[in-house]
Amino acid sequence: MCAASGASSPKYRILVVDDDKLARRLFCEALSREKRFLVESAPSAAEGIEMMRKADPPYDLLIVDIVMPGMSGCEMTERVKEMYPALKVIVTTAYRTDKHIQAAFENGADCFIAKPVDLADLRRSVSRLLELSRFSERECVARKDDADSLPQSRMSGRLHSVQGDPGQWIEVVGSGDYEMVEKFRRFALELAGSSLGQEDRDALQLALEELGQNAVEWGNKKDPSKRLKLSYCLTNEMVAFRIEDEGSGFDVSSLPDPSVDPQGHIKARKLAGKRLGGFGIFLARKVMDKVEYNAKGNVVTMVKYLRRGGGRTPGGAVPAVPNSPGDSV
Repeated sequence: MCAASGASSPKYRILVVDDDKLARRLFCEALSREKRFLVESAPSAAEGIEMMRKADPPYDLLIVDIVMPGMSGCEMTERVKEMYPALKVIVTTAYRTDKHIQAAFENGADCFIAKPVDLADLRRSVSRLLELSRFSERECVARKDDADSLPQSRMSGRLHSVQGDPGQWIEVVGSGDYEMVEKFRRFALELAGSSLGQEDRDALQLALEELGQNAVEWGNKKDPSKRLKLSYCLTNEMVAFRIEDEGSGFDVSSLPDPSVDPQGHIKARKLAGKRLGGFGIFLARKVMDKVEYNAKGNVVTMVKYLRRGGGRTPGGAVPAVPNSPGDSV
C-alpha cells in the first residue's frame, strides 16, 4: 500500500490493482506526487474489491490491469461498476488488441492506457477523468443500493456492439453530457489507433470534440433528461462515426460559413448573446473526408478514409447502422 504524504488532506482516493509489483509501485509513486491524491494498491482483483467495500470514504478512481491471474481487470471493472456506477476506471494492459480494448469499454471502463505506461500521460488521464466528474466529493461514487434513486443523467452509458455490414458498429447510448462525449472519444481513438497516423488521430479528435459538444449544447440544449447515441465503425477502407442527439434538429444549409468573415461572425454571435464559437461543423468538414447530416439535422455521420500506400483509399459506402434506416451516408 502507498499513500500520498504531506500535511494537506487528499481530495481524491485512488486504487491501483495490478499483479505486477513494479507497476503498482511506479503508478503509486507517480500519482502520489500530487498531494490531492491518496493512492493505495492491491495485487489482485479480489483484494481490490475487498478494499473497495471497506473504503470510507469510497474510492474516486480505479486503475486496473486487464490480464491478471484469477479475476481479470475487465471482470473487476464490470463488478465495481455495478456496485459504484459513477466510479472512474482506467484499464491498462501490455496486450493492446481490439478485443482487449472493446472488452474493457463494454464492461464500463472510462479510459484505456497501453503498457508500457507513460507516467505523465497517466497523471493527465487521471486528472482529466476526475475533472470531468459533475458530482461533488461525496457524490462521486454512488453505491449500488442508491443507484435506482439517481437521475438517469448520472448513470454512465454502457458500450455494446451491433453488427453492421460489412463493418462492425460499436455503439454507446447514454447521458447527453460532455463526459459521455469524452469517454466515447477516448474509446474510438484507442480502438482505431493502430490504423491511424498522428495526423488522422488529431483530425478525428478535433471532429469528435467539436460535433460531440454541439450535440450536447445545441442539440440537447444541455437537458440532462435527453440522451446521446454515439456510434463507431472501422473497416479496411475507413473509420466512421455517428452522433445522434434528441434535439429538434436544424437546417445545416442555413448555417453561415464562419471562415468567410471570422470577425463579423464573432461580432454577430456577441450581439445575439451567444458564446464565442460556431466553427465546429466548419472545422470538422476541413479535417474529415465526409460530414453529412440527416434530413432532420439531429444525426451527423463523419468519415475518414484510411491511408493506403501513401495515398487515400477511394471513397466507399458507409456500413449501415442497424435499426437506423435512412441515416447512413
